[in-house]
Amino acid sequence: MESDDSLRIWKQKIIKSVGEESISMIMTLIPEMELIVGQNHVTKTDENVDPVEQHRLFVKTIQRFIGVFTEAGRPIVISLDDMQVICKYNMIRRKLFEI
Repeated sequence: MESDDSLRIWKQKIIKSVGEESISMIMTLIPEMELIVGQNHVTKTDENVDPVEQHRLFVKTIQRFIGVFTEAGRPIVISLDDMQVICKYNMIRRKLFEI
């Protein structure tokens, strides 16, 4: 269990890297992020946004999020377990593998 100070530091790093308006994308993929970043975040929804632009923003957000946990000399391992659960979110699965 992380200390309150440690969680506060991770929250600041994540929000600074991903951006307040994009954190909801991460929380859609990882609902447990609410325990770190809280639940009061701006959800930017614009129905007129081009799908290509949405895809670009999604990939950029995921890359920035992963970047929070990587640094020189500190590798990161990502385990994609139970991929069949994601099948109902086929679009998300395709986008994850395009990174």
